[in-house]
Amino acid sequence: MSHELPAAGKGFIWPQLLYVSDGESIRVICRQSPALSNEPVHYLSEFEATVPVREFEIGVDSFMDLQPRGNPL
Repeated sequence: MSHELPAAGKGFIWPQLLYVSDGESIRVICRQSPALSNEPVHYLSEFEATVPVREFEIGVDSFMDLQPRGNPL
């Protein structure tokens, strides 16, 4: 299965990130914003990486722990 982060929507501007998993690892593909994009935020990084699923889960959990509780953005 795969998922494109911009599909998450809800009014947020997400980078062009694509996650593809085979159950053992997750391939992360990031694309730079188009040069002539009208979006207020331009993402400059472009990369591809493959990460073991457990390592990815630990990273996401650590990131979520940084978010203030009960304080919506």
